[in-house]
Amino acid sequence: MSNVLTIDQGNSSTKVCVFDDDVMIASLRFAALSIEELFAIVEQYNVSNAIYCSVARMDIRMIESLRNSLNGNLIV
Repeated sequence: MSNVLTIDQGNSSTKVCVFDDDVMIASLRFAALSIEELFAIVEQYNVSNAIYCSVARMDIRMIESLRNSLNGNLIV
């Protein structure tokens, strides 16, 4: 099983969801999402692809770390 991670980085919080096909299997909200928390989610839910969007300043370090971890399977 491989799942898709969505990250919506807003001004006041970051919303993270995990999908198995078209079914949402997890929905989380963070005041500030750390790279460690992100990779715990990736591991826990066997994430193979991700989508990252932001209305705030993009976290380039997080984007590059996630892109490397997922072998480039990241849409920004």
